[in-house]
Amino acid sequence: MQIQDRYEKNDSRPIQEQRFLARSKILLASNELNCLLGQPRQEHKAARRH
Repeated sequence: MQIQDRYEKNDSRPIQEQRFLARSKILLASNELNCLLGQPRQEHKAARRH
């Protein structure tokens, strides 16, 4: 938690990058939830085919 607080206070990155990081965190969390529920996302199915 301390690391996260430090990032929020000293975050001088562009807003777009911050938004991207937040979005990727949400996607990761939803992917983990779907894996726990046994419902893989479409992206995973496509990735396995390659």
